[in-house]
Amino acid sequence: MLAKLQYNQALAAKSQQWLKVSVLEVFRIQIWYYNSLPPISKAYGTLCFFTTVLVQLQILDPGLLYLSYPYVFKSFQIWRLFTSFFFLGKFSINFGIRLLMIARYGVQLEKGSFEKRAADFLWMMIFGAISLLVLSAIPYLETYLLGIPMVSMLLYVWSREYPNSQISMYGLVQLRSFYLPWAMLGLDVIFGSPILPGLLGIMVGHLYYFFTVLYPLASGKNYLKTPMWVYPYESALRKDVRMHFWPETSGLPGAHYYCKWNCYRLLGLNLAGYYWRFIRNYGIICKPLYQALKKDNFKWTGAMAL
Repeated sequence: MLAKLQYNQALAAKSQQWLKVSVLEVFRIQIWYYNSLPPISKAYGTLCFFTTVLVQLQILDPGLLYLSYPYVFKSFQIWRLFTSFFFLGKFSINFGIRLLMIARYGVQLEKGSFEKRAADFLWMMIFGAISLLVLSAIPYLETYLLGIPMVSMLLYVWSREYPNSQISMYGLVQLRSFYLPWAMLGLDVIFGSPILPGLLGIMVGHLYYFFTVLYPLASGKNYLKTPMWVYPYESALRKDVRMHFWPETSGLPGAHYYCKWNCYRLLGLNLAGYYWRFIRNYGIICKPLYQALKKDNFKWTGAMAL
């Protein structure tokens, strides 16, 4: 009886050990996937995700994020010109779909058509942002959250670069990728979402594609070439902080073993330090988020570094 009890205890301990290993392996795969993403899509998607997280946790007031030109020019709330691109709405199905669009179509675009042309991809995002800010200043075209049209612009450019790919809409309908932006626009109408943000994104995406692809093919002239001042920013984005699950340097005996079996207890702390540095290091774009997080007076020390 005693031997059976000891066997059951050993089996339970072994099962618990394997469960820890399985959880750690899942995190390793997720972090490996995150590190494999191209820098610009990764930065934009991460900012969109954590802006929504901060709003959902009521750390950030969404009223401070939307675009309002009276607030920008009369109250000098300049950050609204940037934060309006990073808020895709609160947690919902629509938010998840748009985040997946960045992760799939934005990443495929940056890895495929814009491979080794990260500066051109960054210039496309900058051109899209400037165009959307200008269009939003026109009466009857006012749009307060510009993240949604930005995602629509990425989707439209992707559909023009890969026009013949076959796409499954929720496993129900097969269609060519060329028609996907219009299909998503139709779904917005069906689900009661405003049509204007998606339409503006398609319009800006077509402007970019026309002036960088169609018009140069017809005339041999490209009036929308990537400016030289964009390249230093592209180089900075390539040096983004990467997440490492296993600490690789330590002077303590047995430290690697300890980290391997026990870092799941430290995972939340390490990730918190990483995301804090990520928001801090992206400069003026994230300054409102950085200032909001700084109010908690928490001491982020070097021990949190990965």
